[in-house]
Amino acid sequence: MKTYEHLTLYLESDRLKLQYMRKDIQEKLKGMPELLSIGQVAEIFSIHQDTLRNWEKDGTLVPLRVGPRKDRKYRPQDIQAIVDKMGSKLTLPQLEAFLWKSADILRGKIDSSDYKKYIFGLLFYKRMSDVWDEEYESVMKEYNDKTIAGADYNHRFQVPKDCRWNVITEQAESIGQKLNDIFEKLANANSPKLDKIFDDLDFSNRDRFPNETLQRLINHFSQYNFGNTYISSDLLGDAYEYLIKQFAADAGKKGGEFYTPREVEKVIIGILKPHQKDHIYDPTAGSGGFLLEAYDYLKQKSGEKIAKTLYLYGQELNISTFAIAKINMFLHGLDSADIRRGDTIANPQFLTQNGNLQTFDICVANPPYSIKDWESEIFKTNKYGRLEGYDMPPEKNADYAFVLHIIKSMNVNGRAGIVLPHGVLFRGGAEGRIREQILKNDLVEAVIALPSNLFYGASIPAVIIILNKNKSNDKKGKILIINGEKDFLEGKNQNSLRPQDISRIIKAYDSYSNIEKYARIVDIKEIAEKHYDLKINQYVDLSDKEEVIDLKMVWEGLNSIKNESDIVDRTLDSLVSNFFVENKAERKLKETELGLIPEAWDIKKLGDVVFFENGKGHESFIIPDGAYIVVNSKFISSGGQVIKRTNNNLKPLKKGDIAIVMSDVPNGKAIGKCFLVPEDNKYTLNQRIGLIRPKMGISEYFYQYLNRNKYFLSFDNGVGQTNIRKNEVLDCPVIIPPKERQKQIVELLSLIDKKTEMVNKMEEKVAELKRGFMQDLLSGKVGIKPKE
Repeated sequence: MKTYEHLTLYLESDRLKLQYMRKDIQEKLKGMPELLSIGQVAEIFSIHQDTLRNWEKDGTLVPLRVGPRKDRKYRPQDIQAIVDKMGSKLTLPQLEAFLWKSADILRGKIDSSDYKKYIFGLLFYKRMSDVWDEEYESVMKEYNDKTIAGADYNHRFQVPKDCRWNVITEQAESIGQKLNDIFEKLANANSPKLDKIFDDLDFSNRDRFPNETLQRLINHFSQYNFGNTYISSDLLGDAYEYLIKQFAADAGKKGGEFYTPREVEKVIIGILKPHQKDHIYDPTAGSGGFLLEAYDYLKQKSGEKIAKTLYLYGQELNISTFAIAKINMFLHGLDSADIRRGDTIANPQFLTQNGNLQTFDICVANPPYSIKDWESEIFKTNKYGRLEGYDMPPEKNADYAFVLHIIKSMNVNGRAGIVLPHGVLFRGGAEGRIREQILKNDLVEAVIALPSNLFYGASIPAVIIILNKNKSNDKKGKILIINGEKDFLEGKNQNSLRPQDISRIIKAYDSYSNIEKYARIVDIKEIAEKHYDLKINQYVDLSDKEEVIDLKMVWEGLNSIKNESDIVDRTLDSLVSNFFVENKAERKLKETELGLIPEAWDIKKLGDVVFFENGKGHESFIIPDGAYIVVNSKFISSGGQVIKRTNNNLKPLKKGDIAIVMSDVPNGKAIGKCFLVPEDNKYTLNQRIGLIRPKMGISEYFYQYLNRNKYFLSFDNGVGQTNIRKNEVLDCPVIIPPKERQKQIVELLSLIDKKTEMVNKMEEKVAELKRGFMQDLLSGKVGIKPKE
């Protein structure tokens, strides 16, 4: 049988050019037969079979049809057509997975907080080398002159001949030392552009980086061409940002030192709204996320050309994080971004010719929280005028040192957004005096409370303080306080802001108006009366006022539930008595995998008696007044109390359908829980929910049998089950009684459910009665008659 190895001559000389094919695709094709099935092709290219069928419909593919079933068979020319269609390009999810896999090669060999710099360094090196080759080939096609093609002015970065990627791929021994030599030469060849960017990399330690490990890393990155033709700056930049976030999560507490959640950056940039040619400065730049968000904001609003007019500045103390930020800018195509290394407090890098602090249109920052070890003695000298009109921050807390640095770095019309710990709002002493001075200078435009646990390494809630040196007349002497503490998506390890949470904050700021239990415009005079204390709940209290309980109504409600419960009890007594009357057909029992059951009853796999299908994703189509209720895990686990709506009925449900929770992140508490659809054309299925539609018997019986069935709970992996697979659901054994017996079982179990509901309601009413008596006793409305 011919395989793709035997077709090398054909591939190289005719349609399929191997040098343009991704190396992972080449590897997958090795040993494959000349004719491939649709399943094989879908797996090789990591695409859905429906995509291949659609390309067939539009004429892109014309596979052979073979055998009596007319099965599709794909020839080398069909494979070439797919390569032409997809190119050698990776999708963003593929690129993200590929880059994260590179970290797996180092994981366990060096500290998780350390290996990121090596992965980023190699990625940037590969990008530089591949782009240089690409630029060289482009000039050669136009001029056919090697001297011109290799000239410095034709290349964004200079990559000397002995530093090209192919050189390191051919290195067999001392790979680590060779990498060190290459990085040193690259830095020198591109000075000052790449100064200090590779200073923290050392691959020469053979205990940390054995040759075998480095060879695996080199081979891994060699799978793809990282030139612009194959991976755009936007795509690579987005994947790099993903990698930074993953490393931050992996590093735990240390992750907060170099990464600010993008959602928080979106809030601040959405409020400050950068304009064309604005000068934007981040004194604690981290990985450069704030500056990139400013660029992305203006790019989406006004296009790339306008966004490129921004002047971006950043300073970062940590050398590894400084390198991450520099590479981040380069990979996004922002070579003009000015990122410098140094201690912002002790040695600010952005100065005027006179030695004063340079000022900017917009300042953004997420400084390290409440650091005790900082250069307070240098700050105290007031060399840069940061203490003019302000007290000296405490020696053991640098929060207000960063705030004062930013105030001094704002120009006359400057605006700023700073993320800080809650303590800056109410701590006393020197910080209280500085806060009072800032408020009296009318610099604070808004204070925004964020939810807790948004930041890596800091579970405490934070606040955003918006400063403005040129407040509009209608905002002078006032501060908008927004309480967004309760608006977030809860995660397993980290909470996050949803798009609607971000939008709500920005809209509240833009409207600058009072919003009940969310936002309030507060006069400085009121704040002064509270001794310049800015504790959020003093101004925007989210707590609900205690409801006044009407004891008479509660007592009547309790009696009504009791009467209803008595009726259920009598019906239940009668039904249970009849249910256990001996049935001749059920005298003889048989042993089964599920225990003893009547001989006339049967056991079948669920897949034999129901139709099953997975749901579709609706999360991007959620709207408050949608026509359909989305059946997801929270809807099912809350008993229908947590509701999302959509107008996209991607997977309609009929009366009698059963929805089962297949995946429940993070803790699996709803796994296997079911919902019985009560009516047609009202509910639609989410992607993590399965649809069960019985082909026989009574739907209510299957619902009662399957709901949180112990079979589904048996798949617990020991750390909190999060999903069950389709085949596991279909393999579930189900006892099938005769239809009349199913009806009796359903009637009995439904009454028991009703009784349980009555008991719960009664408990709630008794508790409400207790609270009502407490209210009336404490308020003096009622008294206790003394014993005679």
